[in-house]
Amino acid sequence: MKIFLIGYMGAGKTTLGKKLSKELSLNFIDLDQYIEKKHKASIPFIFNLVGQDGFRLIEHRTLSEVINFDNCIISTGGGTPCFFDNINRLLESGLVIYLRMPSSNLVKRLETAKRKRPLISSFNANKLFEFVDFQLKEREIYYNQANLIIDIEKNRFITLVQIIKDQLKNF
Repeated sequence: MKIFLIGYMGAGKTTLGKKLSKELSLNFIDLDQYIEKKHKASIPFIFNLVGQDGFRLIEHRTLSEVINFDNCIISTGGGTPCFFDNINRLLESGLVIYLRMPSSNLVKRLETAKRKRPLISSFNANKLFEFVDFQLKEREIYYNQANLIIDIEKNRFITLVQIIKDQLKNF
């Protein structure tokens, strides 16, 4: 069994993935952390070194590796499903869950973590909202292809786990 968590940066993919992996007794892989370990460099460093296009290629190649792992939950980067043919590869390989959150709430979460996120590190509050809102609307065409869409803000963790467990029975 494989579960892929997709959604915009800051939506809680890693946090939910870690908790869910314990509940379901599955391994947890954060794709960004996997990339950092494999390349012995931080995502911001890699991003600055090779640019967005180079990073997306590294991300795609790394996804091609981890997509073959069994019995795991994989938290993808926010852009992972939106490049190459990644969304289709995810859908062919396991249960894809989109953790949906409104732009305004994402911005609140991202304000405190900007320095670790190369796409937004230089933005002030207004620019950050404009960027997140625009990019989220662009990416939703990919995110909305998920097998399951969960509104993060409307559900407590225990409810999220139960929703996912119920979906696994039908998958």
